[in-house]
Amino acid sequence: MSKSRAEQIVEAAGKAPELTGALQKAAEAACQLFGLPKLYFAQAIGRRMHHLAAYGEETYLPAVKEELGYNYYVFLEGAERLDPELRSELLAAFRQIVELYVDKRREGR
Repeated sequence: MSKSRAEQIVEAAGKAPELTGALQKAAEAACQLFGLPKLYFAQAIGRRMHHLAAYGEETYLPAVKEELGYNYYVFLEGAERLDPELRSELLAAFRQIVELYVDKRREGR
């Protein structure tokens, strides 16, 4: 049985040694697998957003901000192209990646 798109994203990200690299790989995979023109990740530090990783071409479309937990966010350009089920699947994959790397950091790995 073939892997879902979300599983492919998590697998691609899991090969990176740190969260920033994992998010970069996840962004690239998500844009290719879900047909998004651009997405980027940021971490909230105080009242500011710290850019972590991005992939895709600039569209100048408004980005949709989604919380991933632990003060991490993803901004999706072209999110209106995704039906709610696909969007939910994509966000669940991103949340799984963040959780995995936050857990690794807590455990000192």
